[in-house]
Amino acid sequence: MCKGVCKVTDVELDQYWVATRFLRHVVKYRDIIVHYPEITLRCLKKEDVDQKLWNHIVHHKLLSLLPLKDWFSCYFADVLPDISFQRIWDKVIGGSSYVMVYVAVAILIFFRRPLLSMKSSEDMVNYLSNIQDDCGDRIVNEALDLWAKNGSCLLVSKSDSPVVDKGKG
Repeated sequence: MCKGVCKVTDVELDQYWVATRFLRHVVKYRDIIVHYPEITLRCLKKEDVDQKLWNHIVHHKLLSLLPLKDWFSCYFADVLPDISFQRIWDKVIGGSSYVMVYVAVAILIFFRRPLLSMKSSEDMVNYLSNIQDDCGDRIVNEALDLWAKNGSCLLVSKSDSPVVDKGKG
C-alpha cells in the first residue's frame, strides 16, 4: 500500500500523511473489512440478473479461493493499475471503505464472459490475478456506478486532515 501512496504524490509530507491515514483506517475498520468477502458474494448475487455468474462462482468455490482479504487489506493497490486504485482510495479517504465491495463485484462482472467459459477455479483465480492496465478504469467506473446505485454508503469518520481549518465548522 505504501508503494501505491508513493505513486500518488512525490511530496514526502503528503506521502506520510496519506500513508498514516490509511494505516489508521486499516486498524479502525479491520473488524468491518473482514466481512467484505461475504458481502461481496451477496452483492454479486443481487447484481447478477440471470444468476449464471453467481452460480458458476459458487459451484467452483471461487470466492473462497480468491485473495479477497488481500485485495481489501491493500485497498486494491496490488490489484488494479495505479491510476484506477487512486480513484477508489479517494472514496475510502472520503469515508467509504464499502466502495471496495463494489470494486470486487465489478471485477467479477467485468470478466463475466471469460469466467463463465472457464472450467477450473484455478484458471479463474489465475485470470483474475492478472488484471490488465487497460481494464482498470472500466472496472472502477463500473464499481463507482454500482456504489452510487446502491446508496454510496459512507462510514462516518472524523477528519484530522492538516488541510482542514479547525477554527471553521
